[in-house]
Amino acid sequence: MKKGLPKPWQSMSARLLWLTIGFVMVAEVLIFAPSVGRYWETWLEERLAAGHLAVLALAATPNLAISPELEAELLSHVGAYSVSVGTDLHGKLMLMAGEPPQPVARTVDLTTSGTLDLISEALGGLMSYGNQVIRVVGTSPQVSGATVAIVIDDAPLMEDLRQFALRIFFLSGDLLDHRQPGLPLAAPAAGAAHAPGDREHGRLSG
Repeated sequence: MKKGLPKPWQSMSARLLWLTIGFVMVAEVLIFAPSVGRYWETWLEERLAAGHLAVLALAATPNLAISPELEAELLSHVGAYSVSVGTDLHGKLMLMAGEPPQPVARTVDLTTSGTLDLISEALGGLMSYGNQVIRVVGTSPQVSGATVAIVIDDAPLMEDLRQFALRIFFLSGDLLDHRQPGLPLAAPAAGAAHAPGDREHGRLSG
């Protein structure tokens, strides 16, 4: 009695296909998640650095005071509602042009956030829409020991993060799908037709 043909999803080709799909999905997660987490952190660190630079203009004045117009311009450049910097030399310096349009929704503390925290924040941000006012705290890259806090809208961060995530998603897919040129996907079956160039070569050499 002849055995029946294997079902399509039980064949060796189908198993290899599902194994490949599983590998690609795991690799996507391993590449994608840390990348968006790092982008989230870097974006906020750059805003903290810009905020500290803005406060340096205040620290350079004799009486630690600037005009409201200059204060508003500095905050506009940073993209923040307020910036505060705590240093051993000047104590706490602050720029503030007014209250944000809505209360601060949450605080992101980069000094205590680990890798998993950053990934969680970034993935959560990808799925959230609208705008929230957030407070970001971190250390200054310019001055050791200085702590910077800024109050910003998170909508610009979310938009940039989504654009970056799309680039990473397609880039990682291209890298995983890359094959060396000239390698066939499978060995040719016996009796398969040769390429036109091979047939021509056979006629010339014969």
